Amino acid sequence: MRATNAWLGATGLAVLLAPGEAVPRLGLVGEAYFPPVTRITGALGDGLSDDTSGRPSATCFPAGRWGRRSR
Repeated sequence: MRATNAWLGATGLAVLLAPGEAVPRLGLVGEAYFPPVTRITGALGDGLSDDTSGRPSATCFPAGRWGRRSR
């Protein structure tokens, strides 16, 4: 029973993601407006692996604007 549920879940995920990959690749929608799922997941992975310190990067909060209080 568990194996059947796992296969149904995997099949459902594939059915859900397949149009997200096919629509921009077939040219039905421009990739600038709706990128393929593989590009989205790649960008998500890159974003999650950029900084491991747990602190916001300097590009998010430049010191000149957010780092000091004005007196």
